[in-house]
Amino acid sequence: MTAVRQLAALQAFHLPATMTPSAVRTVPCGPVAVELPDEGAPFYRAVVERLRSAHTSVMPQLTDEQTITLLAEAAKHWRHPDHPARRQALSILPTLTGYAPRMIEEGLDHRLAQLTPERLARLIDDADNRLARQDRIRQGPPVALVVVAGHIPGLAIDDITGLLLARSAGLIRPSIRDPITPALFVRTLAEIDPRIGGLLAVAWWPREAGAITAAVGAAVDVVVASGEDDTIIELSRHTPRIIGDGHRWSVALIGAEALTDADALAASLARDVCWYEQQGCLSPHLVYVEEGGPITPRLFAKQMAAALGRQAHQWPPAAVPIEAASAILQLRADVEFRATTGADFFTPSPSISRLAGGTVLYDPDPAPRPSPGYRTLWVKPAASMDTALDALTPWRGRIESIGAALSDERLAALRPSISHLGPSRLTPIGTMQEPPLRWRLLDQGLLFKLTTWTQTNSATSF
Repeated sequence: MTAVRQLAALQAFHLPATMTPSAVRTVPCGPVAVELPDEGAPFYRAVVERLRSAHTSVMPQLTDEQTITLLAEAAKHWRHPDHPARRQALSILPTLTGYAPRMIEEGLDHRLAQLTPERLARLIDDADNRLARQDRIRQGPPVALVVVAGHIPGLAIDDITGLLLARSAGLIRPSIRDPITPALFVRTLAEIDPRIGGLLAVAWWPREAGAITAAVGAAVDVVVASGEDDTIIELSRHTPRIIGDGHRWSVALIGAEALTDADALAASLARDVCWYEQQGCLSPHLVYVEEGGPITPRLFAKQMAAALGRQAHQWPPAAVPIEAASAILQLRADVEFRATTGADFFTPSPSISRLAGGTVLYDPDPAPRPSPGYRTLWVKPAASMDTALDALTPWRGRIESIGAALSDERLAALRPSISHLGPSRLTPIGTMQEPPLRWRLLDQGLLFKLTTWTQTNSATSF
């Protein structure tokens, strides 16, 4: 295969019909290269105006039933093992992200499985009922810029779904770690219904291209962004009309009563830890283990290390970047230095030089600490769950998800204290990385935010 043919197969953009860039450039993404428009701010302003025109002419023609059918049909195509777009995405994403192929495929299939006619119809009904109680209707802004977070491959599929269900057109700026899935999925939608090709555009430009970001930010009605805090801050410099989701952390809570089957529990938590190498907001960074159970929290930490080792056979770990590797080694040295306090660390392998397999940091200090990721988990003993929840107070409002292994009675008793911390999701351990679509789009998600922002006509940061 020649280089030209290879690059043509990796065209990582989609533009409204009849719009073609005057030039394209190749951008290296690891060992893969993709083609992107080589254009300036005027071109992107024209893209936004074309989307606005399409929104005026096309969106009134699309019923909710048609949109649901379209999304469900596209997802059905992508779930077929031999669908060309799926095969292309799965052949490239492991190289771009460093994640295990099976991990990416399982995550993609979970995302696509949400897009069924029944689930989408129920989601719309729930959204309409919730909005009606606030005297609002489900109508987003005419044109939005969606800046996709970079750590979760395929995440843009949720964003595309949210745009269409909010009855908005959109320009999607993907992450350079996954610049191809959004364009491939939009092309699939446009093949089923060509009108969609005019409502959605996908194009990446570098963060340093401030003139493009400023031009697009001024042309669209709102910018929706998720990712690191500095990304949100940078975008805010270019437009005040922004809905921004900065970085948040996730944690786990294990009650003493749940430790009767510690091996199974460790296996479930290891899956949550390993998925996407802890690079997403749903990834647990620490777990509080209540004392007084069948095994001690320290022994559970050892079992966690063994579980991470077993998980590595299913999902081989990604290479650890130099910065993260340095941070992990420093943390190992820190807990080793504090051994007299009971601090320690455990790894799947006796060789401390092997970082990719994971590190479990056992620390009696209850203060919450994020980990550097790449299968690094803090295990902290807690005299009670109340003690653990009190320790999490500094993270109040910055917790994305709490994974819980608690009896129904205790969970009910603790729910007010958990809610006080402001997590966006409470879920059993083992399901932290597999949220339902309604969480992404409705429970303070994109669909709800777009509609709410439009009808309050004011910029909101979340």
